[in-house]
Amino acid sequence: MADNGERRLICVVLKTYGGHPYSDTKALLDYGFGHFQKVSVAENTEDENFDVTEEGAYVLLPEKVDFEDLDRTIEFYEDGTNRALLIYYYDDMPVGSCDVMVRDGYEKDVVEVKEAKAPKEEPSEREWFKAAAAVAAAAILLICGVITMIVTRLSRKRRRHRRRH
Repeated sequence: MADNGERRLICVVLKTYGGHPYSDTKALLDYGFGHFQKVSVAENTEDENFDVTEEGAYVLLPEKVDFEDLDRTIEFYEDGTNRALLIYYYDDMPVGSCDVMVRDGYEKDVVEVKEAKAPKEEPSEREWFKAAAAVAAAAILLICGVITMIVTRLSRKRRRHRRRH
C-alpha cells in the first residue's frame, strides 16, 4: 500500500518467480499516482433532480478523461425514502459512487442513464480486436507460466541430483 496524502493505492503481486517484485510494485503504484486524478462529485454535478449528500465523494479518472465523459445511473435504496446511490461509469466500468437525496417529483421507477447508448447488435471491429488481444495475452501468460514451472522443476531436479552425488 502507498499513500501520497491525497489517496491510497494497493498493489498485490502474486506468485513472483525471481525478478523484481518490489521495483515492479513501486512502478505500478507510481503509475497509479501519476496517471489518475481524483475528481470531486459535488463540484462537478449540477443536476436539479438530486443533491449530493456524501461529503468528499469523488471519482477516480484516467488523466485524460473529463467528468463530462462519464455515464451515470441512480439506484434507489429499498428503505422507501428519497435516498439513492449515484454510480458513475467510464467505458462501462464503475469509477465512483456517492449517496444522493433525490428531490420530490423525480420518478423512482426510472433509472437515469446519461446519454444512454443504443443496444449493440453486432460487436464492432474494435471490440473484436480487444477480445482477440485479451485471448492472446491470456495465452502468452499461460505459456510463460508453464515455461516457468518447467524451468523450476528442472532446476530443483538438478540440485537434488548434485546433492546425491
